[in-house]
Amino acid sequence: MKRLSPPAVRPEAALLLLAGQSLAPSHWLTHAVPAAWIVPVPVPAGRQLTAWLRARARADGCDLDEDAAELLIELAGQDLSLLRGEVEKARLAGGPDNRRVRVAEVRAVVGEHRLRHIFDLTRAMAAGDTASALSLLDRLLNGGEDPLGVLAMLGREARALWQAAEGFQRGRREDEIVRMLRRPPAAAAAVIGRARAMAPGAPGRLLERCWEVERRLKLSAPARPELSLLVADLCSG
Repeated sequence: MKRLSPPAVRPEAALLLLAGQSLAPSHWLTHAVPAAWIVPVPVPAGRQLTAWLRARARADGCDLDEDAAELLIELAGQDLSLLRGEVEKARLAGGPDNRRVRVAEVRAVVGEHRLRHIFDLTRAMAAGDTASALSLLDRLLNGGEDPLGVLAMLGREARALWQAAEGFQRGRREDEIVRMLRRPPAAAAAVIGRARAMAPGAPGRLLERCWEVERRLKLSAPARPELSLLVADLCSG
């Protein structure tokens, strides 16, 4: 019987291993390959994610408004492939020849019921109605909402409170803060009123809580209890 030789390895060949999250120092792979071979590729988040999505849309021949990008991330989550597909759906919602995506097109894609639940959740948190807020959170999660997408929306509310509180601390006029929040007048007034009523430093602590929950979710913590506790904190201020 003729012995078969192993296939020759081409010198230009390379094996690329992709991990969906950062590897812990104790992970076996960190000891199996040289440290220089491990290259972290951070996923864009926050303002970086908004900028990435708008740049990706431009590369695909679409002008994505900043407000529309932020709303889409808030509602659809932070999965890059999903977001790119949602941008294309939103573009088509404006007609086959449409090349601009605004908030109206995003709303047409995500559906009114989804928006209503999210709006009701933010309103319940602003009113300090913990029971209603937790019930609405359950509806969103039971309806298949991405936990990180829900967290992004909660983080946006905490960030708005922090921005308003920082504006007051720096002596800015209320009309300046309204423009900075970039929300409809009634919504901005609600944020400003709540920020005024909160204890000094409380908005910043709520924003830090959102970051902490994001870290825990990315480390595979169970989403529902983490988000439930965060919603309760946001309701109580």
